[in-house]
Amino acid sequence: MELSLNSMLYAFSRGLDYVEHDLMGVSSHHSKRVAYICAMLSEQFDLNENETSDIVGCALLHDSALPEYIQEEFVQGNEVLKSKKANIPRHCIIGEEYVKNIPFRGNVDNFILYHHESVDGSGDFGKKGDEIPLGAALIHLGDQVDLFFHLNSVSDEKYSELVDFVKGRAGKFFAPRHVEAFLDIFHSKENFTDMIDREISNSLNKALPLRQENYSPEQLISFASFFAKIIDYKSHFTRDHSIGLTEKANTMSDYYHFDAEKKPSIILPPGYTI
Repeated sequence: MELSLNSMLYAFSRGLDYVEHDLMGVSSHHSKRVAYICAMLSEQFDLNENETSDIVGCALLHDSALPEYIQEEFVQGNEVLKSKKANIPRHCIIGEEYVKNIPFRGNVDNFILYHHESVDGSGDFGKKGDEIPLGAALIHLGDQVDLFFHLNSVSDEKYSELVDFVKGRAGKFFAPRHVEAFLDIFHSKENFTDMIDREISNSLNKALPLRQENYSPEQLISFASFFAKIIDYKSHFTRDHSIGLTEKANTMSDYYHFDAEKKPSIILPPGYTI
């Protein structure tokens, strides 16, 4: 079946946006802003369209494991949302497993796993310098900037603080060449207007045009499973309900001998269109 991977990832990002906002209080469109920053930075490093698309895709999904991680901690009696003491490596490990089911165009190994690593090696996995893939490093920079400064609006004062923040972390959190590229692109507060809530979706579409590709029924089911993980881990009930419903739909599809084209339309979550 033909569809756009980017459109699919944007849909995942929108679902994650709602969950993150409810669970973590993260500003709206966070993952899209991180993705847009990555798209802009990718232009500075002579990446081809496939490489840029993969980094942007991983940026959209960089926190996709948060709902499962938070639920996992809750089951173990750890209310991470109240304590604010997050197990950063755990959600990176889960997220890395998640994206293995997404048919990216190239190798995205460790983009999610190391997206909190610092260039000086002070991160939880101890990776430094070139041990951190470019995709992970760019996601880390975009993620930190939007988390600290909520780029939906940027005043003169905020822009000045942002520049000091990024420059002050060059060689520590971020590679100096990545900081230089970021400041070249976003050299004034006006350069952030493309990231306000009402513009970010259009800005991202312009930065990375949609491209239709063919995907197998199995890949479509993987997409659906990924989407379910994002929204269903918000509660045990929805998780168990959706997983059970999917398993029964799969069994019934086999029983009635649905062909490979029809089966995904039965198994995909209700209301989900392809």
